[in-house]
Amino acid sequence: MTTTTFMIVPSLACQAKCKYCFGPNDGKVMDEQTAQEAISFIERIAAETQARKISIIFHGGEPLLAPVGVWKMLLGEINTVLADYSVQLDLQSNLWKLSDEC
Repeated sequence: MTTTTFMIVPSLACQAKCKYCFGPNDGKVMDEQTAQEAISFIERIAAETQARKISIIFHGGEPLLAPVGVWKMLLGEINTVLADYSVQLDLQSNLWKLSDEC
């Protein structure tokens, strides 16, 4: 069974400012409405293509710079909207902002 892969960028911002990085350091951060729309988009594409396995990669900037409310929205929507799919979640992060809350 083929896996359909999506990338969500909760934050273009990053506190690291590494010289080798191609990305911005002070970009926009996703809001809750956009988070909800991203998961709706994934569900629509998965349904249209009859995908059963979905991979979602959270990338950035630093994705953990998005507010906890955005993460609650994203994960809640994934659990609800994508409940009928086999979903794999991956996170590209420097983990500086990792906490018990997020």
